[in-house]
Amino acid sequence: MQIKILDKITIIYLILPMIIFLVGWLNPIYALISCAALIYVVSQVFKSLLKRKLEITKVQLISLVTIALVWCILAGIGGLYYQSPDWHIRNAVFRDLINFSYPVIYDNGAALVYYFGMFLPGAVVGKIALYLHAAPETAFNIGNWFNLIYSSTGISLVFLQTLILTNAKKKQLFLVLFLFIFFSGLDILYGSKNNFSLLHIEVHHGFLEYSSNTTLLFWVYNQTIAPWLVTALFLRRPFNMSNYGFLGVLGLFSAPLPFIGLGIYMSLMTVVRFVRQFIKQHLKIFLKDLFSIRNILSILILMPVFYFFYASNVTSKEDPIFFLNLPLMTVKFVLIEVGVYLICIFYKNIKNPIYYATVISLFVCPFLFIPDLSMRVSIPALFTLFVLVIKYLFSNKISKILKTVISIALLFGMVTPTIEFYRGYHLIYMNSKNLLLKDNIKTLNNKIEKNTKRIKIETGENLQNFVIYKNYGAVDLNKQIFFKYLAKKTRK
Repeated sequence: MQIKILDKITIIYLILPMIIFLVGWLNPIYALISCAALIYVVSQVFKSLLKRKLEITKVQLISLVTIALVWCILAGIGGLYYQSPDWHIRNAVFRDLINFSYPVIYDNGAALVYYFGMFLPGAVVGKIALYLHAAPETAFNIGNWFNLIYSSTGISLVFLQTLILTNAKKKQLFLVLFLFIFFSGLDILYGSKNNFSLLHIEVHHGFLEYSSNTTLLFWVYNQTIAPWLVTALFLRRPFNMSNYGFLGVLGLFSAPLPFIGLGIYMSLMTVVRFVRQFIKQHLKIFLKDLFSIRNILSILILMPVFYFFYASNVTSKEDPIFFLNLPLMTVKFVLIEVGVYLICIFYKNIKNPIYYATVISLFVCPFLFIPDLSMRVSIPALFTLFVLVIKYLFSNKISKILKTVISIALLFGMVTPTIEFYRGYHLIYMNSKNLLLKDNIKTLNNKIEKNTKRIKIETGENLQNFVIYKNYGAVDLNKQIFFKYLAKKTRK
């Protein structure tokens, strides 16, 4: 398989929801300018891709795609299996993207503002079905099924990009996929101190969490699949600054919090490259890449669109970021979650700037506190940590003792995703409950207002099921830059 073709497919996959958003949400002038800039940037990125082959057989590729599909089904995508409580709000958002015109403006004047990029292709398919006179529930189901296809395609691309990053050989392919699905921190070591439950064990001290890969897919796939892909593209050429702006736009649109995590890497790699180029007296090359036309168009035309869109969200304006002054507890959390991995691979990566960026990111995230920050900003760093760990295990000259320690850590870490798999089985089959589709909210119409409180969603499960509607929208649209100047005007 040609990696260049794979990279093109990955980029097209990532920009498809973006094009839908630009055309659907922006007024015609800005939509035309933004789409033209995006198409030009993508064409230049395509020209910069490197040729290389990934050794994989057709049987392995089919098996890989099948594993991705099954993993997505077990995550609840498509509504064919158990869905975690967060799906109540995700299904409501998905329904609104099908049933309302774009941009989504509700009857009370509030707007839907959320990182729903992953939902858009499926929502458009559902909207087409609705236009062809399908019943609303049928349109929702059709959109859901396409969403499963789209998401499993994304996971297949994640698997393939991970194989490239880890330099996995044919015989190692399924081992890498297995370890990726079951990779996690050592949550099990908290035991009863963390209110140990057979349903979910990852939230420590009430607010700290580094989510396993399976947890991310099961709870927040909409802000996980695309960031994994963007991070993978970045790691392939971490010092190629001419693409930073484009990758940043992809990251910001898909999920703002993981975008912050990716920004940590880009900032540190920029500093490292500046120092290297300064020593070699090659600053002209540095400046040429930094101010490439790709970066200029991405940062000046595309990035402001998504920044002002997310900045209009009620919560983004009201919830400040503050420094968490609990150093011992927080450091203990990081050491238990990822410390074993970081310590074991240190010597092998002593000269690797990506390793130090990973350490900084994983130690900084828990100290900066806003809801979900540590568990979502850390997504690029945890993905990178997995790649570094697997590359270490596959390297020839490594300590057998450290290899054994890492293997034991991986084994203990597998408890967390195993519990994620077990939860669906337990709640559906053991309790004989029909809990497949989490759909108690239905719509956010007239629910997004300022100062809305946590609303409990009853599901009969022993998990926290709350939603704060203001997290998903904007109010006072005439005061928001995006809706006042950039957005398409809709008729009430």
